[in-house]
Amino acid sequence: MFFKPLSFILFILFSTTVFAFDDEKFARSLGLELVDEGHPYNFLGVTHMYANENLTRQLLVVREVKAELKELRIIKAKDYLILEVPKDEKSYSSMALIGITEEEIRKNINQSSVIKTIWNHLILFPKAYSEDCGTGGVISSIGLEALENYYGSSVAKGAMKCMANFFQGVWDSTGGLAQSAIEGIQNLVRDPKQFWDKKVSEAKNMVSFIQHFDTKIKELSVAISNLPSETKTNLICSFIGGIGGDVALGILVGGAGFGKAVLRLEEYIGKIVKLEKVFNLLNKVGKLKNIPPGFLERLTSSKIPNSVFDSLNSFAAHNFPDFIPGAMQCAL
Repeated sequence: MFFKPLSFILFILFSTTVFAFDDEKFARSLGLELVDEGHPYNFLGVTHMYANENLTRQLLVVREVKAELKELRIIKAKDYLILEVPKDEKSYSSMALIGITEEEIRKNINQSSVIKTIWNHLILFPKAYSEDCGTGGVISSIGLEALENYYGSSVAKGAMKCMANFFQGVWDSTGGLAQSAIEGIQNLVRDPKQFWDKKVSEAKNMVSFIQHFDTKIKELSVAISNLPSETKTNLICSFIGGIGGDVALGILVGGAGFGKAVLRLEEYIGKIVKLEKVFNLLNKVGKLKNIPPGFLERLTSSKIPNSVFDSLNSFAAHNFPDFIPGAMQCAL
């Protein structure tokens, strides 16, 4: 009786495409977590974006490319790789992999196919099963709990997530961008390198901006750079929320627009440093979470007078942490 259902499953399996590909499982096998997804496309014009903790490894995915692809292919670009995997006779997935080697791709690709999944469930010998799947991917060594709380585990990934949310809002409010995404998918079929060069460049610009924030914080204030990851993530997320869409888009496009956004970031960090004693006191008494979010966003402008800075620093100097959140709220 056992062999009949097994034969039927294998018949169905081999009568369909070999790579019934799961990009989420593939990402996990590479130690990556979902950062952003779009319906149908996100702000980059792709469907899914995965990354590791410090953003040095990324996977950008376009699912459901409506064209025929007969077999898996790996295309080498300037400083990243393109992986394209058939889904069925009429569509495939196209991916850009940053900081990931071809050897890793080939090692993990089969673990993300339907054949590997079904075989692991049908195999009759537990010993062979454990030898085949003992590594379990990087995800098993990290632990799901650490990945769930990205604010506590990684400033870089937390910042990327909130930046993605912000850009998605800009994207969704501009109907023409959605049309551009559809046209971009058509270009992907014709010239995948040209398509992915732009997407990879935009993703790298985001990473560079976050790294610049981290570097500048360390240069200007060791005390601020040693604040909890959640606080530093909140600082950069509040900055992104306060600079407006036009300046923020400069981060994606690079060039002069990127420089303008960086300049605004440095001015913002300079204001944060002026409140170094305030942040240290709130950290000491466990009240950093009491800072009104709107206050941090307001710091991106010049609308907070110097008298507010003087008052806040005075409260910190005299060890009055309870007065600080209220004074911040009044400044709004």
